[in-house]
Amino acid sequence: MTRDTGLVCTLHKVPTDDEIVQLRTELGLTQSQFAELLGVSRHTVQSWELNRNDPSGIAAKTLNMLKSKPRLVRRLLEAA
Repeated sequence: MTRDTGLVCTLHKVPTDDEIVQLRTELGLTQSQFAELLGVSRHTVQSWELNRNDPSGIAAKTLNMLKSKPRLVRRLLEAA
């Protein structure tokens, strides 16, 4: 017997290496700037873009949020 806890589990798609590169270039950011925005190292961004590692957890969620509104993010970055 299973118990319904009322919790909803949402799975987030992990962005591909090509999607990460596309997002970064759409935002007009270098790997270093993109890394700073995400709170990770430039090496981490490079590893994602070269398909050596996949973003996980909060990084994947953040990338998906940025990907959903790149124009808004770009405007916010320009205003900062």
